[in-house]
Amino acid sequence: MIFSFRFNTTRGPLDGKRERLTVGTSAVPITPATYTVAETAAATKYARGDRKATAAVIQVFDDAIYFTLDGTTPSATVGFEAAVGDVIELDSLGKIQNFQAIRKTGDAELEILPLFGA
Repeated sequence: MIFSFRFNTTRGPLDGKRERLTVGTSAVPITPATYTVAETAAATKYARGDRKATAAVIQVFDDAIYFTLDGTTPSATVGFEAAVGDVIELDSLGKIQNFQAIRKTGDAELEILPLFGA
């Protein structure tokens, strides 16, 4: 699956690079291992050295969340709200690294798919 229609470039997922993240009462970031291919794995499988995702697609499940993209801790009064079924598109490594989410009322799940440049 290539998301060139959304990001105006050829970016795609890598095998095994995705995360299902539970969002509760404490703010949670995307796990760095989700958007990073370690140098040893990259050298053997992708022959490119250490790689980091350049975009990500996130879908919200089970309950709404509040999220931020600048490293600020989200809350009911800080950040953006995303409802169940919403898709959040992050178009840079900085937004991926600074993404944080907290639940609105009940625990939520996020399906995170990082996208790597060709």
